[in-house]
Amino acid sequence: MKPNRSISVLLALSILALCAGCLDQADQEPESIRESSYESLEVTITSPSTGKIFSGDEKIIFDSTVKDGQKPYTYAWSSALGGTLSNEKSFKTRSSEIDKGTYVIVLRVADSSGREEQASITITVL
Repeated sequence: MKPNRSISVLLALSILALCAGCLDQADQEPESIRESSYESLEVTITSPSTGKIFSGDEKIIFDSTVKDGQKPYTYAWSSALGGTLSNEKSFKTRSSEIDKGTYVIVLRVADSSGREEQASITITVL
C-alpha cells in the first residue's frame, strides 16, 4: 500500500511550521522580562527646591516623585548632619526643629525588583 502523498506533504509542512515557530520564539525573551530590563527608576525631589533658605518656625515640606520601576517603592530620606529623616514618600517638619546649618538632603529609593536611585538637594536653616 502506497502512502498518500498529499497527507505526507501536509504533515511535513505542519512539522516545519511548528519547528520554525519554536525557533523564532527561542531567540526572544518573554515580553515582561524584555520590558522590565529596560525600565529605569527616576527619582525627583519636588519640594523644597535646592538652595532654599528657611528661618524662624517655617514649615518645610519634603516631597518626591518616582517614575518607572516596579512598585512598591521604599524611601529613605537622610542628611549627613541630621541622619535619617524619614522613610516615607513625603514628610513635614519645621525649621525650628532642625539645627542651624546647610544640609545636603538625600532621598534614596528602591523598587521591588531591587533597582535603586537617589536624588539630592541642598537647603539652609538660619
